[in-house]
Amino acid sequence: MALAQLGGALWCARAAWQPAPSICEHMPGFATKEAYPSRGPLLVADFLIPEVIGRRYVEIGSRNGDLSTCLSHFARKVIVVEAETPYCAALRARNLTVLCHRVTRENVALLPTADVYFWWMFSSLNLELARMVHSAMVARNRSAKVYFPVDTMGIVPGAPRDIKQVYEQLEALRSARFGHSGAVERVFFDETLDDRQTELGEPVAAEGNVASYAHEFYGRYGRWGVLHMLSARVGKIHGTVQEEERKFKLKAELGAKQAELKAKEKELEQLEARSPP
Repeated sequence: MALAQLGGALWCARAAWQPAPSICEHMPGFATKEAYPSRGPLLVADFLIPEVIGRRYVEIGSRNGDLSTCLSHFARKVIVVEAETPYCAALRARNLTVLCHRVTRENVALLPTADVYFWWMFSSLNLELARMVHSAMVARNRSAKVYFPVDTMGIVPGAPRDIKQVYEQLEALRSARFGHSGAVERVFFDETLDDRQTELGEPVAAEGNVASYAHEFYGRYGRWGVLHMLSARVGKIHGTVQEEERKFKLKAELGAKQAELKAKEKELEQLEARSPP
């Protein structure tokens, strides 16, 4: 079944008020190793599919690789940069290309070149990482797009909700550094399995993930919610932005001069109308 047909069928199979199931679950041989919030919701992969089709994709921090494994069915190349050694082994076992190290300012030159980058980390790290990827792409005279979500519920239990950082980070992504390209969209998801899991949190994944109405797990009371997906262009964008800004300025100046000319033409017509023959 074609991707568009499969997506349409999945949407038609749900109630209008429910998030659709993920296309990932229908990929050959695909099976999840974790559940939200241990990893990002599968619908994040659905969100990214149109962006990665036929392109190079890098996920920074993937744990057991559910999202990257799904996207490997669509992207031309998938690479995971993972800092935790046990996860590196798990990712390689899923036939994913892995670089096992943490991305830092000192080693950002080792970051693989890609068209799309994605991560889900502590929100306080988002802009720093976006700037590092931007610097790496500028150094290579390339451009790319970065995506990173902010969870409505936050990541750190007991800490203020991360949603408060969305506006601040969006404003930063709309700066000249990122070509005024910052944007945000919302991904609604519900990975509930059944009523018993919803109410009592029967563990179905590693780490005793009991997120439910009855039990909190990393600040979540269920496997549903909203991710605010921030994005921006990075790398070689400044030349293009300067050209666009110059064109905008010239058009504004031209428009002002045309308006001034029309006003003078009208004034001249009025004077000629009042003049004796």
